[in-house]
Amino acid sequence: MFEKVSKVCWGPALVLLTLGVATAEDQRLPLADGAYLSEEHCDMAERNELDMIGFQVEKNGRSVSMYESTCLVAVIKSIRSRRYHVEMDCREIVDFHQYQFFLDVISSDHIRVDGEDLFLCTKGFLSSENSDAREEVETNDLVESWADAEEGCRGGFGNDPETYKACERREELVKKLSGMGMCYGKEWQSTSEFDWHKCEKSSIRYSSN
Repeated sequence: MFEKVSKVCWGPALVLLTLGVATAEDQRLPLADGAYLSEEHCDMAERNELDMIGFQVEKNGRSVSMYESTCLVAVIKSIRSRRYHVEMDCREIVDFHQYQFFLDVISSDHIRVDGEDLFLCTKGFLSSENSDAREEVETNDLVESWADAEEGCRGGFGNDPETYKACERREELVKKLSGMGMCYGKEWQSTSEFDWHKCEKSSIRYSSN
């Protein structure tokens, strides 16, 4: 439910109550979970040519993944019928930022984000029958991001802030990949042979210690 608009003057103090802002339990998008894409990108997903998903609703509307950013819905304001102003707190590996946009809910599978038409896509690896393929795409994206961070961390100068940032990014990606059951290298391999793979008995597992 949305709180009622109110402005109350009490002595020298002015108390402002929020206009049309969702209460804590309502801080979720009025959308079904899933990937919302342009028609072009949905067709690319069907052909397994889509590298990253630009707008994916998760956790019953409380979270949105946008490329490499993961966002939590912070505030939703109802502007008019089926139009909302959304504010989110986002994290991109080690960086934090805020993101806001206008959301128009056209139908159950059609939305507009800042005027851009997006559709709930269930084609290709995004179909419910292809969750394994979807996980593989996400894993491959994370491995590629890890490789970039690894290069920046190992190849940078020790006193360069960008090197420190790359190392932090690498650490966060390692944690994420490990949480998905991925390991880097096996006990019997030389370092030059290490690669990311689904953990097995002989795999080297991540430890934060």
